[in-house]
Order: sequence, then C-alpha cells, then structure tokens
Amino acid sequence: MAYITTECAIANMLDAATRVKFFWIDDVFTTGILREQSNTSLVDNSLYYLPYDYMTESRRYYWEDVLFHLDSVPVDLSWNRII
Repeated sequence: MAYITTECAIANMLDAATRVKFFWIDDVFTTGILREQSNTSLVDNSLYYLPYDYMTESRRYYWEDVLFHLDSVPVDLSWNRII
C-alpha cells in the first residue's frame, strides 16, 4: 500500500504522532487517528487505480495518469520521534 501526500501533511501527521497514543493497527493509526489529529483531509483518487493486469493493457490506457514518486527518507529519525 502507498499513499500520495504532501510534505506538509506528513510533517503535520508526524507532529500529531508525538501527541497521541500509538495504535497498533497501522492503517487505522495513519489514515484515521493521525489524519484527524493533524486536520489532514483525504482525497478520492480511485480514478487513478491501475487495473489488475497493469503490465499489459494499462500501458496503453493508463500510462499518462500514473504518478510515481520514489524517494528515500530517514525513517529511523521519524520513528524515534514517535516512540
């Protein structure tokens, strides 16, 4: 699973993570508790989901609608702030 987000939303959610009790179900914690505490909104991006057979048909029909952003971040520093 992946999320499309902004640096501002991540910063706000990271700040919220230092103020709320950790919840062990990560998607509930991230997209529920932290999102609400940081006043971050959700946007429906279902129009951009790739079909199951994305390696063949999607190249023809969906390629221009797909956004990839691959970047590394210092995850250990973020977790140290939360824990």
